[in-house]
Amino acid sequence: MSFEYLIQKPVLELLFALKWSDKFERDLISRLQDIVDEPKASFEAIKSRLVELELANEYKGGAGSPYLALTDRGQAIADRLYEIKFVLDHPDERAFPTE
Repeated sequence: MSFEYLIQKPVLELLFALKWSDKFERDLISRLQDIVDEPKASFEAIKSRLVELELANEYKGGAGSPYLALTDRGQAIADRLYEIKFVLDHPDERAFPTE
């Protein structure tokens, strides 16, 4: 796994979305619409990589709708990346973000 991969804008967008809760795949794809040219293809590639790296798991909802959830490892990485982004975006803040 490389840090450079994790900090790509579409990957960060998905990690930060999943940081707060599990998400249906259709909702995650819609988050990529303004970021990439091919949101569905980009999502599939990112999803495969996150699952391969054991950062996320795939599940099926009650109606068979696929969704993703971060693993403990994925949650730990997303939390730290979020804290780094917060510190960089708010140089005058002394406290870390609260969940």
